[in-house]
Amino acid sequence: MEHIEFTEPVKTDCQVHLLPFKIQYTGEAHVNSYFSSSTTVKSVDSNKNEIVENSFRGRPLNGIKVNLDKNQEGLIVNDNGEKNYELSGKFRGICSWHLDEPNLTIDKDLLNKTKNEWFNIAKIIHSD
Repeated sequence: MEHIEFTEPVKTDCQVHLLPFKIQYTGEAHVNSYFSSSTTVKSVDSNKNEIVENSFRGRPLNGIKVNLDKNQEGLIVNDNGEKNYELSGKFRGICSWHLDEPNLTIDKDLLNKTKNEWFNIAKIIHSD
């Protein structure tokens, strides 16, 4: 049987970034120091999602900070092996990055579309 262990304290303000390439690293990173500090906000849409710009190793990135709804919360879960999991963090949004897409909008972002579909399916499954 699978088991999730809740250890204290759990970080509640984690930043989650979905990058359009693979990095040979898994784990916590110093995102504030090396990445977020150079992110600039280009605009904010009507749902308070920020359209942002940055670069990674010289490649231009355009992103959108997709906020979760007020009644939703993201969880960061680590696999400790043998179907044992540990909750290590929580987040309220994800920054979805795209390579060199200067006209990015929330409607063009696949993560946002997928997020809405998954939460709609979850509501149906868990409704009485």
